[in-house]
Amino acid sequence: MKKALMWLVTAVLAYMIFHWYQFTEMNLQAEQLYEASVNMAQIIEWVRQKRADSIDPEVDPNRTGLIGEEFTELTTTVGELEAKRTTTNPDMAALVCYLLMKVGVKKDDCVAIGASGSFPGLIVATLSACKAIGAKTCVICSIG
Repeated sequence: MKKALMWLVTAVLAYMIFHWYQFTEMNLQAEQLYEASVNMAQIIEWVRQKRADSIDPEVDPNRTGLIGEEFTELTTTVGELEAKRTTTNPDMAALVCYLLMKVGVKKDDCVAIGASGSFPGLIVATLSACKAIGAKTCVICSIG
């Protein structure tokens, strides 16, 4: 009876420690995801203020300033407008942050970012995510 009780107490303690560790890890991740989203929202606000006069509300209804002309020196493909709009949501930064952490990116790691001028929202999301993690970045932009 004593042996069974000791095993039960040990099992319960192990279970509690395991779940406490997971909960702590989840809280740390949640803070980083939130920080990534806030970082991106701040950048969007800054861009919005700088481009206030040139934002087309039909193309960029959320007035992020991250969706511009269809073809420029930097944008070489049309891309799907809906996809571009999706990448301007600050939650995209949280998603990228989550995916980077899931593959093991940690503070001070270097992340290479292959970027297209057609999706500036995705570039901002990725940079915001890396900042939240504390990872260093190397951006490689394609120019048409």
